[in-house]
Amino acid sequence: MLIQWQETAFGQTIFNWEQQQLDELTTNIFGYYALQLGLTEHDLLHANRMPYKWRAQLVQGQETSQLPQVFDNLIVCPEYLPFASNSIDLLLLPHTLETSENPMQVLREVERVLVPEGRILLTCLNPWRNFTAGLQKRKTIQNQDYKVAATSQEWLSHKRLTDWLKLLGFEIELLRFGVHRPVIQSASLLNQFNFLDQLGSKILPISGAVFLLMAVKRVPSIRLLSTKWPAQQKSTPIGVPIRKDINKNHLKKK
Repeated sequence: MLIQWQETAFGQTIFNWEQQQLDELTTNIFGYYALQLGLTEHDLLHANRMPYKWRAQLVQGQETSQLPQVFDNLIVCPEYLPFASNSIDLLLLPHTLETSENPMQVLREVERVLVPEGRILLTCLNPWRNFTAGLQKRKTIQNQDYKVAATSQEWLSHKRLTDWLKLLGFEIELLRFGVHRPVIQSASLLNQFNFLDQLGSKILPISGAVFLLMAVKRVPSIRLLSTKWPAQQKSTPIGVPIRKDINKNHLKKK
């Protein structure tokens, strides 16, 4: 189940920021195959120009993953992606790791299916932002039927994700924090605090309610050594020059 914070005014502000950043970043990422894991109700890759783009609905359990004939309705388990190794150029994970039971296994699968120099884009709520956790707590109190897939203890920080990606051989290309406004459930009041986004990004970027991370899969190249060693060259005699005046003096003495 996906996190339901998007139904709030503050959650919609977070989503708008993410959509703006993704449109900017995915425009210049080229390749053939792009895949969005989660949030299938939103086309977050519409700005990308790859010829083949899909959105996959997330489920739990390897046996439920399937590849239907119509690729517009993919149903996959993020821990066990039904794709060949080195087959996808771009993978987008919008809050996918927060709703996964094993986020490290998801990243392993991402590393497996990505082509060399392929890219991963992921978004997560910032656990270091205390009032983001307060947003879910207040919503839970108001509505007992409100269900959240991830608690504040299960949220992943950018430090942990950076370490995991480096361990898998990724190179971090970009890390951005956004939405530095306070948690207010009023769209009009939130718009009045727009200046805090620019101010917070310069003074204290880590105070953003959400962060976006982009990494590229690096594969070290291997250079094979040749088995043909150069043959040893045979030595040739070298002539030594003789001074002409030595011969003349030797003749005079005789």
